Amino acid sequence: MKRFELKSVKYFAEGSQETNCYVADFFVDGKKFCAVQNEGCGGSDMQIPYAPFTHQDVLDLNNWCKENLPKKTWSYDPPQKDLTISTDIELICGDLLMDNLLRKDFKRSMKSKILFLEINDDTNESELFISGYRGVRKIETRHIERFKANHPNAILLRDMNEEEAFDIFKQAS
Repeated sequence: MKRFELKSVKYFAEGSQETNCYVADFFVDGKKFCAVQNEGCGGSDMQIPYAPFTHQDVLDLNNWCKENLPKKTWSYDPPQKDLTISTDIELICGDLLMDNLLRKDFKRSMKSKILFLEINDDTNESELFISGYRGVRKIETRHIERFKANHPNAILLRDMNEEEAFDIFKQAS
């Protein structure tokens, strides 16, 4: 299985109208494969290969993705016909971009807020909550101790492995 990454991501929220406006470098198995960019006006991503890769390599990778990676399905509410599309470089980059943006939001939130889970006694399901202190830019030990004293059953994300905490944050977003 191939490993995909986006690096050197520059996201422009102001330019994102119908699609995400961004530029980034797309890596395949640790090798800088192509530059990807979208102008944010609803069009497709542009994929510009870095040497020694060519446009044919981009086409070949898109075909490999369509043949080897699962299709993605979106369900709509209210229910309509589901939309299913084949995975390609653009879809992978879109997912990686959203992960990148969510990770930045997660790290920013972890510095300035207390993210925690509470278990619903009736359903035994957990729900993510965010708590902050007015005027506090960086959570300190004293904030955490005060919070734990007031919420003894809360499960703090900062006490978890970072990837596990990020997965919980991502699912709740």
